[in-house]
Amino acid sequence: MAYSIDFRQKALDHYEQHGNISQTARTFRITNRTLYQWIALKKETGSLQHRTKGGNSERIDKEELRRYVAEHPDAYQYEIAQHLGCTTSNVGYLLKTLKITRKKRQPSTKNKTSKK
Repeated sequence: MAYSIDFRQKALDHYEQHGNISQTARTFRITNRTLYQWIALKKETGSLQHRTKGGNSERIDKEELRRYVAEHPDAYQYEIAQHLGCTTSNVGYLLKTLKITRKKRQPSTKNKTSKK
């Protein structure tokens, strides 16, 4: 559960006045760990703003992926990922969603050998 910034500030002000983490946590009905995290956040960033998570900054162009795979059928997933600037797991996921199968290994013989 995300707490509001003013609630966080009130809890930190109470902690600074009393100097006791456990008492402050009980007063505001939060865990000690939460209070420690807010103190660390205040030291690191200087504010109590929520940290934003990373994420997929750019979408991979599906047509570019199709074109690259058509031009380089022997390319490994890590090579495709380097070309597109993404991770190998992203490439694998996209290939699966686009229903593009990778090169399969050919059987060693076309005809089955008969056993005597």
